[in-house]
Amino acid sequence: MKRVFSLMLAVIMALMVFAAIGNTAFAAACNYVCLGDSVSNGYGLDGYLKPDGTNVRGYKQVVECAYHNIVAKELGAKLDQLGFSGYRAEDMLYMLDPSYESDTYTQGYFIDTGRFDNCGGLEKMRKEYEEAVKKADYISINLGSNNFGTYFGEQIDKLEAGEAPYPYDRPGYSKNAKVLKSEEYKALESTFKTYLEKIGTTAETVKVLLESLKYTYTGFIECYDKCIERIYELNPDVKVIALGMYNPVEDAKLINGIFNIGDVAGLFVEHINKHIREKAPYSDTENYIYVNIRGIHIPGVEGNMLDSDFFTKMYENNSMAVHPDEQGHADIAERMIERLRAPYYDVNKEDKFYDAVAFVTKEGLIDATKAHTFAPYSLATKGMIATALYRAEGEEDIESEISFIDVREGMYYTEAIAWAVENEIMKGITKKIFLPYAGVTRQNFAVMLWKANGEEECDTSYKFNDSFLVSKSAKTAINWAVENGVLSPYGKFISPRTMVTRAELAQALSALYGK
Repeated sequence: MKRVFSLMLAVIMALMVFAAIGNTAFAAACNYVCLGDSVSNGYGLDGYLKPDGTNVRGYKQVVECAYHNIVAKELGAKLDQLGFSGYRAEDMLYMLDPSYESDTYTQGYFIDTGRFDNCGGLEKMRKEYEEAVKKADYISINLGSNNFGTYFGEQIDKLEAGEAPYPYDRPGYSKNAKVLKSEEYKALESTFKTYLEKIGTTAETVKVLLESLKYTYTGFIECYDKCIERIYELNPDVKVIALGMYNPVEDAKLINGIFNIGDVAGLFVEHINKHIREKAPYSDTENYIYVNIRGIHIPGVEGNMLDSDFFTKMYENNSMAVHPDEQGHADIAERMIERLRAPYYDVNKEDKFYDAVAFVTKEGLIDATKAHTFAPYSLATKGMIATALYRAEGEEDIESEISFIDVREGMYYTEAIAWAVENEIMKGITKKIFLPYAGVTRQNFAVMLWKANGEEECDTSYKFNDSFLVSKSAKTAINWAVENGVLSPYGKFISPRTMVTRAELAQALSALYGK
């Protein structure tokens, strides 16, 4: 009896342990490394400076209310806080990859000033970065602010002191870089130039800052990408949490009211975030997790008006001004944790299809492409659509057998295609060919769902600029689909010949079956 009782007790205790694990978002012990600039290390918060007053620019300082500490606790992780105030993407790369040659700015701003000395020196720090990255399970990285803030400030200081600005001598830098020829960049440069001219900047300063814009814009993109590549080179299995930029002067105007600097900064932020979110290396993998931090809380400036001395004063006495305060760090941490808890890393809460994806996931209508990837912008194939509709309709029994030579037995879509054909919802290209992996146009998709829902009547006739492209046989289905929220127009266009994405499939299923 004692052995039986002991066994029962052991089982009960084990179940209690598993229950406790089940109530924790992240149960396993892990290592979390925080990389970035002053936003990542808790600049200005209590605990940012060492107790003895030594300024290590936040390096290895764990700030209780900063996002790095909040996230580490949620992960149950050992924290390596390696954020360093002032880092551009170039400076982070200089730390991560000893083969990367610094430009004059890194040399002048960090090395010549001895800013690494209080942290043990350059080589010691590089070794610490490498060791931390290699053993990390999670790495968050937050860069960009200093490429467009501190760097410009330093160039202006040089000019005001009568000194030559920092040269544009990053290895491999070219004024003719492809990215500088894009329409997006040209619009950014034009807006920046207009802003400089309106605030009365001298012609010489305008010239220097426009050249600096080319240099730092390309520098961020090139070096951020190399930072990500270097991280995965050192640790192929790590999960990278890529934080976007926030706008530190959202809605802020110059004191004379002639220009909304928040709008200008917003353009920079949008450009950088789009790159971090969609174009950086590994951004299309499930181990790369983008987190949008636009709109987090920052103390801001009284009345959102900036006077001419603001940018020289905002760092005095560790002023928070454009840095997240305690609430701002809590905002960032919440968004990071939410993304890590989400079933899919590539579906953000602000996406218009977020609720629809949540619905089809909960109901088991559409399968993930990988463990944590939904691939919302990938094409929805005929096999996927048939399967989703078959599941939504309760997986009814089928009587017919598959006659298509390209629909094999035992595939996830086999029975669904037989059902869809039997119910005249879909048909093959020929009697023998179905093409289960082919995409589906929006008008054909509308017809499929219209038929699946009993070919309901639709009294409304919608007019779009491209209505003439809708085939005669699909007109009623298109009208029905728009009226029932199954198909959403693109402004004044219905785009009947565009292929349906997995996100649009999810939205259609949610509209029809999620009521």
